[in-house]
Amino acid sequence: MTRRSMVLSTLAFLGCLLTAIVLLRWRMVRQLLSRPAGTAVLPASYAAPALAKERARVVLLTGGTPQRLVEEALARVGAAELLGVRGKTVLVKPNIVSGTPAPTTTSAEVVRAVCDWLKRQGAKTVWVGDMSAVMTLGTRYSMKESGIEAAVRASGATPVYFEEGGWVKPMAEPGRVPVAERPTA
Repeated sequence: MTRRSMVLSTLAFLGCLLTAIVLLRWRMVRQLLSRPAGTAVLPASYAAPALAKERARVVLLTGGTPQRLVEEALARVGAAELLGVRGKTVLVKPNIVSGTPAPTTTSAEVVRAVCDWLKRQGAKTVWVGDMSAVMTLGTRYSMKESGIEAAVRASGATPVYFEEGGWVKPMAEPGRVPVAERPTA
């Protein structure tokens, strides 16, 4: 390899890296290249009520509005009794791949219907969060473009952009669901 080709290769690599940093945002790149630091956090003890059942319940519904379908599906699986969200903080984690609408990303109408249902069930706080695919422009952008951010805010819930927070290394207990500290919105 000649000196000139080595310099050109190095410049090409640096150009690609700079482009990635600009397009993907440095925070996302840094998180991809790092791991959680510090002592692992023990989760609050919280048995997962949905995991206590011996069989999974599945409902398939067609026809009607997303609001009606979500309500009907949750009623059929007995979600109100099973989850018991009254007075609790709840995280809804839809699939926010990019700013493109459903089916690539979860339907904003479905997210709104779930948030509305949780509020009516007495959930104290409802967060809706995810971390979009690495090659997109970030979750904040994706939530806005897909309509999920507007749906979340209209329901009184709070959007949470996972890549904008720090890493937390949880220590999961067998049969327990880790509960993280409040994310920054």
